[in-house]
Amino acid sequence: MRLITRKNFLSVFCMVFTIMVLGENFLEVIHSRSVNPTQFNLFWTAVFSLVSIAVLSRSYLLDGLSPLRAGILLYLVTLTCVFGFVFLSGLRTPLHPHAFRDVFFSFSVPYLLFSFVYFRRLKRETERLDRDIRRLREQTAEKKRPLS
Repeated sequence: MRLITRKNFLSVFCMVFTIMVLGENFLEVIHSRSVNPTQFNLFWTAVFSLVSIAVLSRSYLLDGLSPLRAGILLYLVTLTCVFGFVFLSGLRTPLHPHAFRDVFFSFSVPYLLFSFVYFRRLKRETERLDRDIRRLREQTAEKKRPLS
């Protein structure tokens, strides 16, 4: 485990909170041998988050596309997966008449906000690395120049 600092405090909090909430609910389901609707939604939210992160982690495969096109494509792939999970769960349990609409809105808003932040940070990190590479090349070029 890393040392908890001001810089990583929020990410550590999110990890611990997620593990505690999911673990607590999982143990409660095992103990009570039933799943209430809130727990069911919580577990599906965890699955949707996992799928979202897995798809976003493959964004490097779309380097040839503009960030907007890549973002839209990743969103559509993720939304298709989410709808697929909802459809498959509907084969086992009855769905609410507005299940797909509700999932669309409850998934899309957080996903789009998260992906915007993700791509923004990715762009900043890429620009920083490009600056560092340019600086290293300039320093290397200066060292190779013969003395006059």
